[in-house]
Amino acid sequence: MTAPTVLLLAAVIGLAATAAAAAPSAAPPAAPRWDEKFMFFASAAQGADKEHIASVMSTQVFYDWSIPAWSQVNTNNVGATYTILNVGTNTWRVNTGNGTCCLCTDPYSCGHVTPASPDWLQTGNTTVYVPPVDMGGVQCEGWVKSADVAVFGWWTRVGTHEPCQLSWLLGTTANMSISFYRAAPSEALLPKSVFDVPKFCKTVVTDPNCGISHF
Repeated sequence: MTAPTVLLLAAVIGLAATAAAAAPSAAPPAAPRWDEKFMFFASAAQGADKEHIASVMSTQVFYDWSIPAWSQVNTNNVGATYTILNVGTNTWRVNTGNGTCCLCTDPYSCGHVTPASPDWLQTGNTTVYVPPVDMGGVQCEGWVKSADVAVFGWWTRVGTHEPCQLSWLLGTTANMSISFYRAAPSEALLPKSVFDVPKFCKTVVTDPNCGISHF
């Protein structure tokens, strides 16, 4: 499908609040469940904060709940690359180019948590439905969920349920506009080795300022 236009999560939070207050006559669609294993490619827009400027990057995401694990390879417009690797309850920032790695323990951005479970939108009572919006000529509907320290959103194409966008508001806003998605990819497309933790990554803190939000 054509890469949809990024819908900024900050604006969507307002849309979600409006939708929740509107008391629709019909019940909104049930929140979707993630596939147990998937991969997607996306372009991502990341907001600025007091220390970093806004940026655009390409992202490759690999997810396998059976481990559980999430690998997210981010590349910016000048070719710099780093990987967010969340395996079990540990999250590392990995720079394979120079062989560096740090364990992220900041409870606001990492913490000792697993990747989101497939039913993350269906549990609890903080998920709010966002009515269809146009994303590059495609109608996509979303679900936004508030957690203790962040807000997350997931949009799918109306009718086909093909994923459109994943977003989060965690210190800064990141919006990933999905151009390719594959559920239950084969071992050739998504080998288990994608989630191997490099030997140079430690399970103890080596950098107290380790973060995963910016280049």
